[in-house]
Amino acid sequence: WIEIAPPIYSRRALITSDLKNGAIKVAAPIVNTFKEKRSVVLTARTSGWQSSRYQTPGSVTETEETVWRGELAPGANQVDFTMRLDDPAEWNLQAPYLYHFQLFADGELIGQERFGFREFTTSGSNFLLNGKQVYFTGSLAKTESLLATGKDTSDKAKPWQTFNRAGFM
Repeated sequence: WIEIAPPIYSRRALITSDLKNGAIKVAAPIVNTFKEKRSVVLTARTSGWQSSRYQTPGSVTETEETVWRGELAPGANQVDFTMRLDDPAEWNLQAPYLYHFQLFADGELIGQERFGFREFTTSGSNFLLNGKQVYFTGSLAKTESLLATGKDTSDKAKPWQTFNRAGFM
């Protein structure tokens, strides 16, 4: 397929939630297709995600700020920054808030992502979503022999054996 992109663009920024500080950490690969360095001002904006199939539950406060000023070398560049969110809404199972992140270079949209402001961690054998324990339901049973012995030599069984060793079966 053919994809049209501006002369300076970002593709697949990695957005990591920082619940403790009410911020997001952004790792943005930015490509400068010009043959010379370009001085740019990067502005980031977050707002509630909207699509034909999804409406953000409740309201999300829009945030916009200048996040970086500098020169982009020709070719690939990496720009990392932290952006505080105004009154962030945490993504959770009862209210799955999604944000729309947009990145602008000198006012021109150069990239966008969708993300949930949430943190998923483990503590021992517990899964935590935003610091609160969550439970999963379903079956990890692949075969009766796996349930009975906890052993299976097929390649398909390797993920199940990992769960077994971790104490989840």
